Amino acid sequence: MKLKEIHTEAKRCIKNNFWKLFFIILLNYLIVLAFTKVSDSFDTPIFTLIFGIVSYIITVPLSYGVIVSFMKSSSEESISVFDFISDGMKAFKRVWCVFGRTILKLVLPIIIFIIGFAVSFGLLAKGIYDSFAGQGTSSSALLIASAVILIATAIYYIVKAISYSLTNYILYDNPELSAKEIVEESSIMMKGHVWSYILLMIYTIILYLVLMGACSLIMTLLQSVSGVILGMLLMIAGAVILLPYSLGLQIAFYNLLKGTDKTENKE
Repeated sequence: MKLKEIHTEAKRCIKNNFWKLFFIILLNYLIVLAFTKVSDSFDTPIFTLIFGIVSYIITVPLSYGVIVSFMKSSSEESISVFDFISDGMKAFKRVWCVFGRTILKLVLPIIIFIIGFAVSFGLLAKGIYDSFAGQGTSSSALLIASAVILIATAIYYIVKAISYSLTNYILYDNPELSAKEIVEESSIMMKGHVWSYILLMIYTIILYLVLMGACSLIMTLLQSVSGVILGMLLMIAGAVILLPYSLGLQIAFYNLLKGTDKTENKE
């Protein structure tokens, strides 16, 4: 799967409803921000925790509703700015069933990562101690072992997490499947494609970094009010484009992967 193909598919997914999709993302962000502000306004930690949990319970289905809007747009269906709220709330139970099943699948990788981190920290501490004790060879080996263990367990967790990254798209396409089947289907579809997904995420991050870098460069070079205004305008314009486009890339990745699987099954 080539980046050019994903880019082309992403543009197709969002072109007919670009502004609606942008305002859907913006509105969802404002809802999450409002919940966060209210949660932080409580003086009592227990109330902050309770409201934080309640807000999380609500915002997870809303995020799924945003994905539904993008999926509908990719299928050239009509959408409205507020559809994501009703779509998310209607699928409330199923979204949380899939989310819960995904978390269960990630329990073991999380435990392995925590153990790896603890072992790595212990070896690191031992290596530092040996270096001060004059045991150079021993400390170097321990430091290398510490890095290897930490990196290996982190990679294992990341790969597993990415394996279940398609669950919301599969849920939308296959409402008849159980939560367990959806999570397993995501893992099957992602076999051999994890690295492609990682590269896609790196590409998306680079786009945002380039945008921020360009804005900072303009402000630094001009060093004036007009430079600040120009930099801010560029930041806003870039965000308007990148927000729908970045999510469109993920939808495009799923659509192309789904099409590839169908072709392979026919063969």
